[in-house]
Amino acid sequence: MIFGDDIAIERRTSRATLWADTPAGTRFQVIIDPQYAVDHWLLPHPIDVREFKDAIRENMDEITQDAKAAYSRGKRVLELF
Repeated sequence: MIFGDDIAIERRTSRATLWADTPAGTRFQVIIDPQYAVDHWLLPHPIDVREFKDAIRENMDEITQDAKAAYSRGKRVLELF
């Protein structure tokens, strides 16, 4: 699973969206809620967008592992809330 470099932040919810290409050639989506970053990566609240994106990049190994596990169960979207 290969993730692109782009991390999109939705303005209304502040959730991050990442896309990956799977070995089968399909697209896989990861949606990360800011509260997940507060709870799991100990970011301060309220979240700064740059810090949120940096934390995502720093935790890509964990995100990729979770995405691969979800994909192996037949999922095409992983929501980290």
